This record gives sequence, structure tokens and C-alpha cells, in this order.
Amino acid sequence: MNTTTEQKAPRQGRATTAGGVVLIVLGGLLLLGQLAGQAFWPFGPWLTWGSAWPLLPIGVGLGLILLALTGGADATWLAVPGAVVTAVGLLLLVDHVTGLWQTWAYTWALVYPTAAGAGLWIEGQRCGRPETSARGRHLVESGLVLFAGFAAFFELVLNLSGIFDAGYARYLLPALLVAGGTHLLLRQGGRRTGALE
Repeated sequence: MNTTTEQKAPRQGRATTAGGVVLIVLGGLLLLGQLAGQAFWPFGPWLTWGSAWPLLPIGVGLGLILLALTGGADATWLAVPGAVVTAVGLLLLVDHVTGLWQTWAYTWALVYPTAAGAGLWIEGQRCGRPETSARGRHLVESGLVLFAGFAAFFELVLNLSGIFDAGYARYLLPALLVAGGTHLLLRQGGRRTGALE
């Protein structure tokens, strides 16, 4: 009975993690699509090499994360710079597509502490260090709170970028998908950390 439960737990954990990643990617693509004025996919025929420059830091960051995941224990530290560079690239892509560069007034919180915390969480999971995973999870949570608080202030109070002038309902579903995926990943990380302790 215990063996069956122990066998089901890793499969459920992987499914929850995969579900969280899928929701974040899907929500992020839909959000980019809405910001770019596209129906579902943010990259239209206008995407040329001249306008695709933000994809370079994204590729470098994802490469570092891949090295952290597939390399040995000595390579796990690459998850932190990989997550940070990927986050910077994604933010540059969104700002390049939308022209809303002023959002850096609050999106910095998605780079640090959020992305750095995600990298620490990956490193801790990869190396089996629950204290590192817990620290990373706390950084992600505090970063998301900072982002939400500053975004609410700068956009709802000051209307910094004017993105809500045209109505914010179309941003709700993508934002909820990203939030739901992030919640699944954080919840799964907390369970793994608790199980390791």
C-alpha cells in the first residue's frame, strides 16, 4: 500500500509540474498575442531578424537552464543566471512588441526577485537541497507580490502606460492562466521540499 502511494506521488508531481509549465506558456503566449493585437499567436509575418533581437537573450537563458537541468551537480548553479536572462529577454520581447517600455517601472520585480528565485528553486530541486528550493520559492512569491503591487499602483492609479484605456477584460484570461500555472508550480515545489525535509 505504501509502495503504491510512493509510486503515484512522483507521477502526480511531474504531472502537476508539467501542467503548471503548460499553463504559464499558454497564458504567456495569449497575453503576448493580446498585447500585440494578434488573436492567438504573438508572432506574425512582421517578425524579421531585425525585430527578433529579444529572442537572443531568451535563447541564451533557456540554454543556460537546459545546461543546469542536464549537466551534473556542478552545472546546477546555471539555473539562476539562466532564469534571470530568460526573464529579461521575455520582458524585452513584450516591450518591443507593444512599445510599452515604461512598464520597466514595475516589471523589474519579475527579474529579481521572481526569476532569480525560480532559478534557485530549480537549483535546489536538481541538487536535492530543500533549503535552497524553499528560499527560491519565497523569492518567487515575494517577487510576484511586488510585481502585482507596483503594477496596480503604476497602472491603476497613475495609468503609466495606458494599457487599460482600451479595456482590460482581454488580459484577464491570460493573466489567470499564468497565475494558475505559477501557483501549481509553487505548490508542487512546497510539497517536494516538505517531503525532503
